[in-house]
Amino acid sequence: MNNCIPSGHTEFGSHGSRKETEGDIFMANLTSKELTALEDQIGMEQTLVKKYEAMACLCNDAAIKQNLNDFACKHRAHYNTLVQYLQ
Repeated sequence: MNNCIPSGHTEFGSHGSRKETEGDIFMANLTSKELTALEDQIGMEQTLVKKYEAMACLCNDAAIKQNLNDFACKHRAHYNTLVQYLQ
């Protein structure tokens, strides 16, 4: 289990279509091209998280394992930031 996932939370959430700013919720106005690019990038970030976590599980060196887990956390943060544009 990766240390950057709070217990009780899913690793990757579902994609929505609303965005919050200053307490207000409004629909994100994205073109179909922007939406496709965003979905592609979200998929790439998700893939990177899974790959880094898998590599960390296979690694025997503690320092390298920690670096790989840190990379996974960084890409999970990227993923979560991108998903916010769809919520």
